Amino acid sequence: VVLIALLGVRWDHALLSSGVYRTGELANPSTEILYYKDGRTATVTVDRRPPGIFALSTNGKPDATMTGLWLEPGDGTRVPLSLDEPTQVLIPLVTLAYNPDARRALVVGQGSGLSSELVLGSPHIESLVTVEIEPAMLEGSRVFLPATRREFEDPRSVFAIDDAKSFLAKGGEPLDLILSEPSNPWVSGVSSLFSSEFYDRVWSVLAAVHRNFPDYQVYLVHSADMLIVAGGDPELPPPDWQVFEFPAISQDLTRTYPFSPELLEASHFLSRESLAPLLDAWPYPNSDFFPVLDLGAERTRFLQLPASGFLESASGPFDVADAFLPSRTLDGSLLVTPVPQIPMWRALTLRNRIRAWRLPSRVRDGRKASATSKGPEALSRRGRPTVWKRLKGSSPRWPS
Repeated sequence: VVLIALLGVRWDHALLSSGVYRTGELANPSTEILYYKDGRTATVTVDRRPPGIFALSTNGKPDATMTGLWLEPGDGTRVPLSLDEPTQVLIPLVTLAYNPDARRALVVGQGSGLSSELVLGSPHIESLVTVEIEPAMLEGSRVFLPATRREFEDPRSVFAIDDAKSFLAKGGEPLDLILSEPSNPWVSGVSSLFSSEFYDRVWSVLAAVHRNFPDYQVYLVHSADMLIVAGGDPELPPPDWQVFEFPAISQDLTRTYPFSPELLEASHFLSRESLAPLLDAWPYPNSDFFPVLDLGAERTRFLQLPASGFLESASGPFDVADAFLPSRTLDGSLLVTPVPQIPMWRALTLRNRIRAWRLPSRVRDGRKASATSKGPEALSRRGRPTVWKRLKGSSPRWPS
């Protein structure tokens, strides 16, 4: 039997890492396996799929995807972020905006390495530790070079092969910023990084956050991905969106359209104050001793039930009348969105396009000429200080 298995069975890496147990579909025959390793805790694969999509998978489940544009020298072409690129980009930068002077940072989970790469784009960061439990993940993520070159070449960057909870339990110098970006919480074994005990060291998941942090804000960073920014102070400071203008970060983002402060404010979804009436009385926050997330997620997935919850409230009918209100002004930098997956950003961009269409022709043509001759980024630089001055210090606002 052993000889038959060794000599007669073809161990097809593309088939083994296809995730057929999740989707019921076999691997695309055009998929090219760039890295494959059965690690000590998981099987890690990096493949290239048509048309030029790179994907890093754990046990057949994609944990990071990226288009080939990130791996090539920039030629001035700007395209919207796609796949899960918005999540990888916005999670580190929105978090950094709440502590732009952070010096010591920790990232939980390697993935492609893009999140650590962007945190290292801050000139104030003095040290960044990326904690990853699977060594093969670090090896596989090298396929994404040079898009993640800082993480591997910058002397400020250090890797720790460890369980995140064990690493934090060891103590050490205080951290200014902790970015916890493990795999999806419905993946078995991952829910312990979304527990009350974990947050106590640094919902059900939301309920666990609610019980451990005096203030937090929730952002939508994708159509179905939320970012929770939490702090230990009684109140979080207003975000400083100028972190997107740090030279190294700005250079990294030249492949996509500008992130204006108005767009970033529009991605704000919920606050601690708005969730308090619900979560103060929540009976079972996710806990190591009561793992409702781990058990509930597996059951929900098996029954093929939706688990989007109040995320669906972000998608609603477009308010056409809002585009015709005389009090609204047109910001020419918001005619295109870098993240079309965020419904609030799509609505804001559509509103501005409608307003641009109904402006007097001399104004509309002038704006078009400016955007055509110098590009959207020039228009953004001209309009951004005005938007920033209007929004700085104000509370997050929901776009129509």
